[in-house]
Amino acid sequence: MFLDDAPSIPDRRGRPPAGRLVPFLVLLLVSACKSPETYEAEADAEAYGVVRWGRELAGQAPEPDFDLAQVDRLRDSLILAHSLDEEPGPRERLALEGASVTVDLASTLEIAARNSREFQTQKETLYLTALDLTGSWHDYQVNWFGMQSVDFAALGDGDDSSRLSLAENGSFGFTRLLEAGGALTLSIGDSVTRFLSDPMSTVATTFATLTLSLPFLRGAGREIAYERVTQAERNVVYSVRQYERFKREFAVSVTSEYLRLLQDAQTAANENRNLDRRRITAEENRALGEAGRLARTDVERANQAELSAENRVVIAAQQFANSRDRFKLTLGIPTDARLEIDVLDLDRIKAAGLGGVPVDETRATLIALRNRLDLATSQGRAVDARRRVAVARDALLAGLDLTASIDLGSNDFGENSFRLDPIGNADYRLGFDLDLPFDRIQERNAYREALIAYDAARRAYEGFEDQVKLQVRSALRNLHQASESYRIQVGSLEVSQTNVDAASLLKDAGQGTTLDLLDAQNDLIAAENAVLDALVNYKIAELQLFRDMGILSVDSRGIDRELTMMRLKEED
Repeated sequence: MFLDDAPSIPDRRGRPPAGRLVPFLVLLLVSACKSPETYEAEADAEAYGVVRWGRELAGQAPEPDFDLAQVDRLRDSLILAHSLDEEPGPRERLALEGASVTVDLASTLEIAARNSREFQTQKETLYLTALDLTGSWHDYQVNWFGMQSVDFAALGDGDDSSRLSLAENGSFGFTRLLEAGGALTLSIGDSVTRFLSDPMSTVATTFATLTLSLPFLRGAGREIAYERVTQAERNVVYSVRQYERFKREFAVSVTSEYLRLLQDAQTAANENRNLDRRRITAEENRALGEAGRLARTDVERANQAELSAENRVVIAAQQFANSRDRFKLTLGIPTDARLEIDVLDLDRIKAAGLGGVPVDETRATLIALRNRLDLATSQGRAVDARRRVAVARDALLAGLDLTASIDLGSNDFGENSFRLDPIGNADYRLGFDLDLPFDRIQERNAYREALIAYDAARRAYEGFEDQVKLQVRSALRNLHQASESYRIQVGSLEVSQTNVDAASLLKDAGQGTTLDLLDAQNDLIAAENAVLDALVNYKIAELQLFRDMGILSVDSRGIDRELTMMRLKEED
C-alpha cells in the first residue's frame, strides 16, 4: 500500500504515472541495439585479447599480426574475382594471362602462411576457442536484460460491444552466476493496462525482485561450479600450443617441399647435361662409324644411350612440373598460375654446407621433454581428466541449496504516483532445498566413466611421451645418416667424374671402349643426383630434428636458424 492514506485522484491529462517506466525501458531497448558490424568488431577485440592472454600463459612470444582477415591474397591477383552468388564460366575460373608468382627460400614460408587454406583454418580454430572462452566468462559477469511489450485487445461481452484495452509490460534487471556456485538475479518492471472504453479503469503495478541461491553440498565450491570456465581457459592454452606446433610443422613441411622442388629442378638440369654428354658421344661414334673406324654395335649402343637420356629428361621435366603444381596448392594459389622459383637457392645451400648439430640422443631427448608443446598439452589433458573425476564425485552428493528472495510490489488504479513500500508491500523468502541422493545410478556411472577416462588419459600421456622420445631419437639418426650419406656421395661424385674423364681420354686414344665411357657416364649422372638427394635429405632431417625437439624458431618471415641454434645452446 502507499505510504500516505489519502485517496488518490485519477490523472485525466495523460497516462498513469506508473507508465513513466515505459520510455525508460524503451530507451534501454534502443541503446542495447547494435549493428552486426559492431558486434563483429567487439567479438574480434575480445577474442584477440584472449589469444594474447593465452599466448602469455603458454609461454609464447606475442604475435601482433594475428588476424583472421585475409588481405593481399595472391589468389585474388591471379584469378578473376567473383562472388559466391555468381556463376562464372570456365574461362573466368582460369588464372589471368601474364600473372605469375616468384618465390625463394626466404619468402616461400611467408607467402604460404598468408595464402594457405590450412594455415587459415588453424588460425580460425584458435580464434573460435578464444571466442568460446569469452562466452564462458560472460556467464559469470553481470548480464543485463530488458524486455518491453505493448498489446491491444478487444474483448467481446456478448451484447454487440467490446471492451478495448491497451496493455504495456516491461522489465529489466540482471543475472549473474557466482563462481563459488549459485546465482544472483534482480528484476524490476511495471505493468499498465488501460481500458479505452473507460479511461477511469486503469490498472498499474510495479515490482522489484531480488533472488539469491547458494549450494552448500552438491555443486558448491569454485573447483566444481567454475569447472566449465576453467576448462575453457585451459582449452585456449592448448589451442595456442596446437597453433604454435602447427606453425613449426607447417614451416618444416613447406620448406621441405620447396627443397624437393629445387631438387627436382636441379635433377632436370642434371639430366639435360647428361643428355648433352650422350649426344656428343653418339655424334662422335656415328662419325667414327661412318669412317669405318668403329664397330656398328658401338654406334648403336651410343644411340641407345642417347635415346635413354632423352627419355630421362622428359621424365625429369614432368616430375618437376608435377612438383611445382603441388607446391602451388601448398601456397594456396591456382594450379594453372605461373610459378617461378629461385634456382640459385640450391647453390646457396651448397655453399653453406651441412653445419652439423652438436647434440647427442640423451640431450636431444631432454630438450624435447622440456619444450614439446604437444607433450605439455597431453599432460594437461590428464590433469583435466583428474578434475572431471572430482566433478563426477561431487555429483554423487546430496543437494542442499539456500534460496533467498525479496519481492517489492505496488499497485493501484492510476490515481497517484507509484512508490515502493518496503514495509507493507514486501515479501521475504528464506529456505533450504534438500535433494537426497536416493537415485544416483546415472551419476554413479558417470563417476566410474570419469575414473576410466582418467586412467586412459594417463596412459595416453605416457604413450605420447615415449612417442616423443622415439621421434627425437629417430630424427637424430636420420640426420647422422644423411650426413654420412652426403659425405659418401660427394666422394662417389668425384670418383665418377674422374672415371668419365679417364674413359673419354682412353676412348679418344683408341684404348677404351664405348661401353666403358657409357658406364662411366651412367655412374656420373647417378652420383650427381645422389649428392643432390643427400644434401636435401640432410637439410630436411635437420629441420625435422629441431621441430621434434620443440626448439624450431618460426616467425612471420620464416624459419630463423640462428635463433634456433641460440635456443639449442641455451638448453645446455
